[in-house]
Amino acid sequence: MARRPPLPCSAPSNRALGACGAGLLAVLGLLTCACGKQVSAGSNEQRPASVLLVAIDGLRVDQMGVYRGSGGVTPCLDALARRGLRYTDVETPTPWTSPALAGLLTGRYPSAIGWTDLEHPLPYEATLLAERLRERGYTTAAVVNSRHACARLGFDQGFQTFDEVGVPPEEATDDDVFPPSTQAVTDTALSRLEEVGPKPFFLFVHYAGPLPPWPVGEERIDADYDGPVHAGLSLRELLALTSRLRAEDRRALAALHDAAVAEVDHAVGRLLAGLEARGRGGETYVAVVATSGLELADHGELGTAKRLYDELVYVPWILTGPGLEPAVLEDAASLIDVTPTLLELLGEKPLPRADGVAVLPELAPPERILVSETDRARSLRAVTLGRWKLIHDRETGRSELYNLYDDPKEQEDLARSRPNKVAELEARLAEWEASCGAH
Repeated sequence: MARRPPLPCSAPSNRALGACGAGLLAVLGLLTCACGKQVSAGSNEQRPASVLLVAIDGLRVDQMGVYRGSGGVTPCLDALARRGLRYTDVETPTPWTSPALAGLLTGRYPSAIGWTDLEHPLPYEATLLAERLRERGYTTAAVVNSRHACARLGFDQGFQTFDEVGVPPEEATDDDVFPPSTQAVTDTALSRLEEVGPKPFFLFVHYAGPLPPWPVGEERIDADYDGPVHAGLSLRELLALTSRLRAEDRRALAALHDAAVAEVDHAVGRLLAGLEARGRGGETYVAVVATSGLELADHGELGTAKRLYDELVYVPWILTGPGLEPAVLEDAASLIDVTPTLLELLGEKPLPRADGVAVLPELAPPERILVSETDRARSLRAVTLGRWKLIHDRETGRSELYNLYDDPKEQEDLARSRPNKVAELEARLAEWEASCGAH
């Protein structure tokens, strides 16, 4: 049985479904099916397949119609998902941008690399997907949208061009005064697509738009709402409200977040339409993931990075491309599996010391544990096996235990009533730490 039950259906946010017009959806309908039956995975009669990898900060699974069952605020991504593989049980290795991207692009757990903070750049010996594909003759380009994904941290390794869009200067002390530039990210990415010519390419595009501050979406808040939440509030200002948030304030937060996600969804749709218009849609593997979700007071706090509940670590993964038929994959997967999966499709060997594995319909991994970790506020690690999830505080030694199938919102801590299960998962976590050299 799948680890997580289907998310409950609910009505879409007002105006949410207007973000992706019928014409754009029709263009997306051509993606991944135009050439899929003519091309086997990892090959193309004219040239090797290309790769478009899109990473989105702060996109929650429950905002997507294909995961909810109806509604949602991501019609463009939903249209893409229906034409390829949709992974339903995916975790990020950590719920904040820098180490999550490190895991995504290397196929390794961040702590196995020895990199879970911003004090040092990504270790030079960590091999990124761009480095491998550049060696194989691919044109490599990246467009990033956050100081947590910038060249200063080593993310430019292997990229021939590396554009930082809407990224605060290094001397800036407050990210909040530099709201993400969602549409500018797509404009830059489209310009890079124009430059690749006939060669196979790897284009990595990163969007930070779903993270505060949200400069869009004021009109989505209920007209009768008169509380303190409004568009443009910085994360620091939002955190100051946390202790006094009412139900109507949380609804206003969700409305603003939905608006920001809808803007990113439209931007990604425009990027995909541009890929198709340039004649590269049918020969390109398109992977879309979230680096993390976003906590909107689900467990009493706001933001990312600090905790490991599912609103932060349970993330979407969509994969389309040549030879991939539409399917839903319920196998346990992690963002560290994305790079190994893409390399498998391209007929390439895994990157050195990869912790992740290829996850495809014909390559479903056996039952496995997944690990998420954070050291931002306190040192936490979460391990999941089947329906069971354990969150372990490394400083206090305390563990929480949840049955995700019966309690997907993680409201009932079963640690005291299921000590044997706690001991089993703590032992599996210790084995994982030893096996991958986690620091």
